[in-house]
Amino acid sequence: MELDREYSLLIVDDESEIRETYSAYFRKRGFHVDTAVNGVEALAKLKAGEFDVTLVDLSMPEMGGIQLIEEVLKQGRIDTRFIVLTGHGGYEDAVKAIRLGAVYWFEKSNIDMAEVLAKVIDFAQIMPLRDVARLLGPILRDE
Repeated sequence: MELDREYSLLIVDDESEIRETYSAYFRKRGFHVDTAVNGVEALAKLKAGEFDVTLVDLSMPEMGGIQLIEEVLKQGRIDTRFIVLTGHGGYEDAVKAIRLGAVYWFEKSNIDMAEVLAKVIDFAQIMPLRDVARLLGPILRDE
């Protein structure tokens, strides 16, 4: 699938194999990819840069995915879409993440990378709110 631009993706997981596998997969498909080992590192990267989509594991040391999403909501100025990765038995946490604003979730044990790619592209292509505000600002000021 040809991308219309290079989308940025942050992969947050404490398992190095997941980070490396997903990074390689998405880079081969034209994404700019960065990684973080936990929510603390991810929050710092989200504050410093712009990521269209963040793939986040729910269960990590220091700060898990739920806490990361909550912190991003508190910040209010970070614009990314969260897709949750959960281990087996993490259904309740995945539902909580969706209620907080995550756009989709996948169970790690039953992952189809083509489906993950399709969802990441779908959500990356949604225009970020900061761009909507920038484009509509002059129009709304003229009224």
